[in-house]
Amino acid sequence: MHPTKRRRSRRRYHHGDLANALVAAAVDIVQSQGAGALGLRAVARKVGVSHMAPYNHFDDRAALVAAVGAHGFRKLAREIRESAEQVAGRPARQLQEAGITYVRFAVANPQLFRLMFSPELADKRAHPDLATAAQQTFGVLEDLVEQSAGTDARAQQGAMGPLVAWSLVHGLAVLLLDQQLGPPVDLQVAEQIARGATEAIWVGLAATTRERKSQP
Repeated sequence: MHPTKRRRSRRRYHHGDLANALVAAAVDIVQSQGAGALGLRAVARKVGVSHMAPYNHFDDRAALVAAVGAHGFRKLAREIRESAEQVAGRPARQLQEAGITYVRFAVANPQLFRLMFSPELADKRAHPDLATAAQQTFGVLEDLVEQSAGTDARAQQGAMGPLVAWSLVHGLAVLLLDQQLGPPVDLQVAEQIARGATEAIWVGLAATTRERKSQP
């Protein structure tokens, strides 16, 4: 074998960080072609390894899909944290920016977003890493809701406050992706819609909190 071909062959079948490379390749496939195109052979071809190499890290396609979902949740949580940090010290504004970021993430990553919340990944208990990533993401939103609400509101809302906030932004994201609010929108328009929607709900929640405090 020619030396150059031998070196290429070694590069093809030996990868320094194959697990992460496979996940990155899987994310690219999902983003560009949809979850239906995702498979162990497909990511092996994209990375340039043998079709059996992915099995060293993933038992089957379901495990690979779960890894992609976990990647998506970690990415979403990171972007929400970053947006909240930009308005540190203003809890209500942090919550609003988190909601806008959630919608923006969905519009910017439609295929990944759909996979994250697909029936295929509904039973997150089957994939511990996915379950942890999803719970941590919801935990970020939960913390922001608690910080923006007063003590009385937190006591009265309990788990419903974060659920309401999540339902709002998730529902809006799905409406936009499904074009139920009109033709496909770009990120700027999506942010404008999300800002208006979150402003309305946060103002309403604040008014409700004030009304409760004023009651004897």
